[in-house]
Amino acid sequence: MLFRPGLHDVYMFLLAPLRFVVAVMIVTLDYLIWLALCFAFAGPMILSGVFEAFLDSRILHFVGREGKRLSKVMSTRLLYIILVGNLDFKWKTGELKPCAI
Repeated sequence: MLFRPGLHDVYMFLLAPLRFVVAVMIVTLDYLIWLALCFAFAGPMILSGVFEAFLDSRILHFVGREGKRLSKVMSTRLLYIILVGNLDFKWKTGELKPCAI
């Protein structure tokens, strides 16, 4: 049997370029939004990394300068803070808080 295109098939064929243009516009808009978000949030992420490196440097200098006065436990905790990157630490009462110095 031969396939005979009907009027519906010709109509759908003529709508294909319009559908293609709409699809390209949607993909382009999605791409531009994604790029805008990446560029908008790159600055704060870089600044956060620089700030964390600055804090790590200060802790290393503190441990190097005050290493003889600090206990091994306190030095280990400070180096652990650098490794994990979390300054929200529960200190025991009566213990020297290095950030308060």
